[in-house]
Amino acid sequence: MDIDKMIDEWKKKMDGVALQIQFIGIDSWNRPIFKALDRENFFIGDNMHLFDYGATEDEVLKFYEDLELSKYLTYFGTHFDCEPWGLTLETASIELIRNEN
Repeated sequence: MDIDKMIDEWKKKMDGVALQIQFIGIDSWNRPIFKALDRENFFIGDNMHLFDYGATEDEVLKFYEDLELSKYLTYFGTHFDCEPWGLTLETASIELIRNEN
């Protein structure tokens, strides 16, 4: 399968999908990582906006509160600190859910 076809299939698969995500931490490359609440082993992150290792959930969520999340966050993979796949989520709807603790 060629890469363009794979990307097109991914976009179709994500078209109209509503994702609720929660911040889970900063990975070893200073990238913010989020986990989808309604999908098993589905991690999302941002390669372009990096944070200090000790960044709090409040700091991260404040940064993203006025941004269109689907333009900045990409699919990272199946676990925290994995090598990001980089597949876009432009056709999905993403909602940040604050952790309860």
